[in-house]
Parts: sequence; structure tokens; C-alpha cells
Amino acid sequence: MWSDTEFAAFVDGCKVPDVAEALRTCRTGGGTTLILNNKVIGEAGAASLAAALPHLEGLTQLHLHASLSAGGGETVISALPSVPNLTQLNLNANPLSSQCVMSLAATLPKLPALNRFYLDSASCDEESSLCLVSALKGLDHLTHLNLGGSLVGEEAVVGLTRHLAHWPDLTYLVLNHCVLGPAGASALADSLRHTPKLTQLHVHQCFASGGAEGVIKALTHLPRLTMVNLNANPLSASDIQAFTMALPSLRCLQTLYINTSTCDPKSSVALLKALKGLSTLVKLNLSKTVVGEEAILELASCMEHWPNLSQLVLNHCVVGSVGAAALGEALSHTASITEVQLNTCIHHYALYTLGTPL
Repeated sequence: MWSDTEFAAFVDGCKVPDVAEALRTCRTGGGTTLILNNKVIGEAGAASLAAALPHLEGLTQLHLHASLSAGGGETVISALPSVPNLTQLNLNANPLSSQCVMSLAATLPKLPALNRFYLDSASCDEESSLCLVSALKGLDHLTHLNLGGSLVGEEAVVGLTRHLAHWPDLTYLVLNHCVLGPAGASALADSLRHTPKLTQLHVHQCFASGGAEGVIKALTHLPRLTMVNLNANPLSASDIQAFTMALPSLRCLQTLYINTSTCDPKSSVALLKALKGLSTLVKLNLSKTVVGEEAILELASCMEHWPNLSQLVLNHCVVGSVGAAALGEALSHTASITEVQLNTCIHHYALYTLGTPL
């Protein structure tokens, strides 16, 4: 570990101010957490960070969201074994190449304490996806995993789902933008029963038409869920019906995102009737999903059953004058509401009936 003099000399010689400042903050805060989120440090900054890591023996959290250049990622990853006590590693939103991901996969076994791993938007190919998934299996303590957009190929997705049984403490799983074909969706549905502690499941834009039903039915095995993100999936009437059947098992659900353009009026009403009994709701996104005047009126009648609702998103839902009047009245009596989104939602003739309850 650096002496005060050695640390001062290194920081004074650092050519990237953001890296120098992050190191100072880390040291004054006890040396456990280093944060460079959204600071583009370039290759020079990556080199400085890599040189510093061996001297940060107490580091347990490294946050590098959207901070690394294409070349800098390899440099930092090569230095990660020097901080074996890491419990959190955030590499989200960095342009990591498939070769860089291969290097990361080789490094992960040297970080046995890691329990929170975030790697979305990496430029993986099928080979690097498989290597990454294989390396993750050895991380027995995982509680948080984000691989949004970073898994390519059905084999990698199926491989990941088979590992879920090795992570009994997993509470947070993000697979947004990972293409789950029939085999992947089926494998995920079968594996979710092994993650009873899961509180958040994010599968934004993952399924093809008809592919989500098995996963939705498997939600009954996850009674601790507080957040479900099903946005941008082509949910069919049978998918919506499956979700209404699963809802009684989700008594802790606080945040629900179902933004789908394939919902029909009958399914929309059925979904809202089922949601009416979910008094725990805090955030609700039903953009494109509330279809028809009957559904809007049903939504308005639900409001009194959601005493903690703070955010309601209804973008691209067609609201006529009758529905707008009912919704406006309901919102005016919902004290908890702080945000309502109605983009491309209300025709000009109905707008005045909604009022301004907020």
C-alpha cells in the first residue's frame, strides 16, 4: 500500500484529472470504493488506473460505467487480479470488444469475492459470450448480475440459465436486449425456480412473439419480486392471461413495466382488473398497453387501490374525452402521484377534460 508521500507523488503525476480526483476520493473514503462512472478517461487514464490498482489492497468496489475507451478496457482488465477482494465490478456501457470480454472471462476466476457484476452493451460474439458464461459459473456469491445486450447466441443464453442454480442468493438479474429464442426462453423459465430470492427481473426486448409465456408463468416461483420489466416484448393475449394468473403470487411487486404494442382491448381490461388487487404498486408503465375506452375507465377505477403509486406512464395509449375525464378525476385524488407521462396519448378535444391534478 502507498505511503502518503508515494500516493501524493502518483496523483500529482497523473495526467488525467478525473482519475486523480477519483483516487483522492477513494483514499479519503477509506480506500474501499473507486468511482469513475461517466468519466471518459481514455487510454492514458486507463493506464494510470491500472498502475494504481495494485496499491489499493482494500478496494472492494470499482465502478467504471461508460468510462473506458475501446483500448483502455483491456488495460484495466489486465490489472483486476491485483484487487482480489473486489465484491462489485461495474463495466456497463463501455465499448468492450469480444477479445476484451475474453480477457475479462479469464480474469473473473481471480475475483472469487465478486457478488455484483455489471456488463451491459459489450460487443460480444458467440465465442466470447460462451467464455463469459463459463467463467461466471465459478462466482458462487453472485447477488446482482447485469448482462443486458452482452449475450450472443442461444447456446450462451441456455448456458447462463443452467448456472442459476449455482447462485442461490441472486436477487437482481438483467438480460435486456438479449435475444431469447425458444430454447433460451424455455431454459430461463425452467431455471427461475432456483432463484427464490430474486427481487428484480429485467427482460426488456428479449422475446419473439409467443416466447414470453413460459417465463411469465415461472414468475409464480418468485414471490419476493419487487420489480418486473417486460417492456418492448410482443406479448400475446395468452401472455397477458398468464401474467394475470401469476399476479396473486407477486404480493411484493412495486414496479411493473409492460410496454407492448400487441395487447388487445379485452386483454388490457383483464390485466387492469388483476392489477387492481396489487396495493403495493409504486411505479407502473403501461405504455401502448391500455387499449380502448373501457380499459382507460378500468385504469381510472384502479387508482384508489394503489395508495403508494408515484409514477404512471401511459405513452401512446389513446385516451378519449370520457376516459380523460375519469382519469383526471382519479389522479386528482391520488396524493402519492408525482409523475404522469401521457406522450402521444390524448387528442386535443380530450386534453381539457384531464385537467392538471399534479
